[in-house]
Amino acid sequence: MEVRVSFFIKCILIFFACLSICIKGFSQELGGKTKDELLGPWEFTPKLGYVTQSASGLEVGLLYGRGLDIHNSLTYEIPSYGIATGGEILGYNGKVFFMPKLSAEFHSMAYGGRLDFSYFKVNKHQDLYLTPQFGLGITSFLSLLFGYNISLSGKNSDYLSPIKFSIYLNAPKHFSKGGKFWPG
Repeated sequence: MEVRVSFFIKCILIFFACLSICIKGFSQELGGKTKDELLGPWEFTPKLGYVTQSASGLEVGLLYGRGLDIHNSLTYEIPSYGIATGGEILGYNGKVFFMPKLSAEFHSMAYGGRLDFSYFKVNKHQDLYLTPQFGLGITSFLSLLFGYNISLSGKNSDYLSPIKFSIYLNAPKHFSKGGKFWPG
């Protein structure tokens, strides 16, 4: 268990190091603006996606994060980093189950990552999973991530393979305001 805890801490440190590099890179590209000049307010954003491991299904959740203002007149109102809560509704061999999770995530213009902490229970099997994921994205709106499920108890499940693939959308506020993608 001690090895798993230290691995968990290393994953969190790597995640925040990547987030720091992402924000620093944007700052340098945009004439050296400070982090506070680049980041918008903290906001809630709904998430919807598809996830596949041994079991496949729907991912739903809510992200609380901050977006990057990458142009003077254009603000992406989709969080570029934040924390999320939600779950996965999965099906495997005729069984349907719900897997709640907490996540920390970051996105840039073309790549992103997240760290999921999930609780899994089917029949008598229950476990906690840590899943670091990295992949491609389109300005925090659409993300394609590849990850690896790590059982924190060391037990393996037939329901969840180690390999995880996710595709999901973060819905911007623009879609709830008359369907306009860019602010007017």
